[in-house]
Amino acid sequence: MEEKLNRFKQLVIQLTDLGRASAVLGWDQQVNMPKGGAEDRGNILATMAGLTHEMFTSDEMGKLLVELKPYAEKMGIKLLEVAEGYSLVEMRFADGMENIFGMAHGGAIFSLIDEAFEVAANSHGTVSVALSMSVTYVSSPKKGEILRAEAREVSRSNRVATYTIQVNTAGGDLIAICQALVYRKRDPLPFL
Repeated sequence: MEEKLNRFKQLVIQLTDLGRASAVLGWDQQVNMPKGGAEDRGNILATMAGLTHEMFTSDEMGKLLVELKPYAEKMGIKLLEVAEGYSLVEMRFADGMENIFGMAHGGAIFSLIDEAFEVAANSHGTVSVALSMSVTYVSSPKKGEILRAEAREVSRSNRVATYTIQVNTAGGDLIAICQALVYRKRDPLPFL
């Protein structure tokens, strides 16, 4: 676990350095850029933005985000895909996740939804915290089925963003749908 945390810290430091360098270049572009330098500066900033995006949405970063989260690990939640404003996670409906009727407990399904929401909402590199989530449970999966939650950003401003999260079985049966609202802080992700 320590090795994974150190690697994650290393990636976050690199992302932070890229962000700081981009900020200095952007400031310089506004204040003191040499005449005729706009095209080159734009290309440099675009390259840095591309590198930042590639690092943050890499498979390695996604796996580290999930593997360093004990709750997700305890629930057996795995990150399958992450991009800006998007995530796809899965878990198996296993023993111990039943309610008193032997069906999937709403809390287990909610945990899967919340993980997808958290990863998608924080995929822009700044701290985002949930304000509200409204879940509609449509059906219950069979024991042993793989459940996948897919979170998609619907809209985003400087301060809030909305997401839809849908849970399906691997076979495509709809289990639950969710609308969620997040508050976007200006703080960079504090994983250091």
